[in-house]
Amino acid sequence: MRFRSCVLAVGGLLSLTSAAFAQQGRGYGSPGLLAVPESSPSYVNPWRGQAYPTSAQIEEPSPADMVPPIPEAPSVSGGAYEEALSNDDYSGCGDCCTPCTPRWYVAAGGLYMNRDGSNDFWTTYENNVPFNQMMHSPDTDWNGGFFATIGHRFGCCSQHAIEGSFWMLDPLEGENEVGRTAANTLATPINLGDVAIGPNPATFYFDDAQTHRITRHDEIYNVEINYFYDLLPAAYNRAFSAQLLLGVRYFRFDENLVFSSVIAGSTFGANGGADEAHLGIRDENNLVGFQIGTRLNYYLTQDLSFFATPKFGLYGNDIQQRVSLASGDGLVGVASPVGGPVDDFPFESSKRDVSVLAELDLGVNWQLTQRWSVFGGYRLVAVSGLALSDEQIPAFLVDYPAINDIDSNGHLLLHGGFAGVQYAF
Repeated sequence: MRFRSCVLAVGGLLSLTSAAFAQQGRGYGSPGLLAVPESSPSYVNPWRGQAYPTSAQIEEPSPADMVPPIPEAPSVSGGAYEEALSNDDYSGCGDCCTPCTPRWYVAAGGLYMNRDGSNDFWTTYENNVPFNQMMHSPDTDWNGGFFATIGHRFGCCSQHAIEGSFWMLDPLEGENEVGRTAANTLATPINLGDVAIGPNPATFYFDDAQTHRITRHDEIYNVEINYFYDLLPAAYNRAFSAQLLLGVRYFRFDENLVFSSVIAGSTFGANGGADEAHLGIRDENNLVGFQIGTRLNYYLTQDLSFFATPKFGLYGNDIQQRVSLASGDGLVGVASPVGGPVDDFPFESSKRDVSVLAELDLGVNWQLTQRWSVFGGYRLVAVSGLALSDEQIPAFLVDYPAINDIDSNGHLLLHGGFAGVQYAF
């Protein structure tokens, strides 16, 4: 009897607990005992006056009733920065599909860059003292430029975007000049034999000269269209995001090198240009191809982030070359090799080759408002497989077949800073 009384008492307590939880609204997912029929015999607890079923009426709970309740996930509400990072558009609007979400963006700004030094193309030495080399092709000075970008995200919650951009530099220019003194006269190591300019041999202008001058003029243009895919949106990592980049690019490097000379006792521009001559070498490289890369962002704060954008691609290079020789008053040079055909300057030739181009942007972005931001950084562009003007002149200027055989194994490094502003709408 004591054992049965204990069982009945425990059963009654469990029944009361289940009823209390049900009244408080917390019965979802919690196990409970079966209801007690009104006609069943009961045992009255002397302490509570509560009727409990006898042990014969207690049924064993099913396995499903033994599953513990699953607690509801707590709701954590972050600030505006956390809310913005949880959306694909990072706009701070809350839901990324709200009307305020910007899908388009435009950017513009300035560049300040220069190129690496070229291989020295020696043009001048002291006459009768060949080891006294006096002048070579010049390096270029730093110069500015500008860029413009427009981009669009396909849908406010989309992971896909497309972006078009253009940038160019003002011509990179350089100049070297050396003049005759009482201690020396000027000559050129370029062999000018069998080459004439009008009625005069080319040596009349370039050897025993008064002044030698060489100038460089480089023009650089870049156009590209890139597709972006969010590999790691900021919603998945609050401090870091990454995008895949696939695109096409057109890159043009146009270089013009001019070696000029004026005869002894005269100056450039005198006598209507009849006392001077100019040897020009122009190589235009037009690169078209595909590239792959990524855009990486690290968010230091809600307004400040650092970015890196490496790109790499293979390009077909359509090279156009023009080598000219003429006096200042318009007389054209003529190559008359012994035993060979006579040919007039300019010599024009072309070549197709494969080039490699890689670019790296490193910078910082400051989000001023939801739509406005400013940014700046450092850019490095490396190109191989180029035709450079310094490398096209053979030892004998009369060897025009060698001139027409374009050397395209040169390289170019562009580097410098950029800064701009972006607006999203």
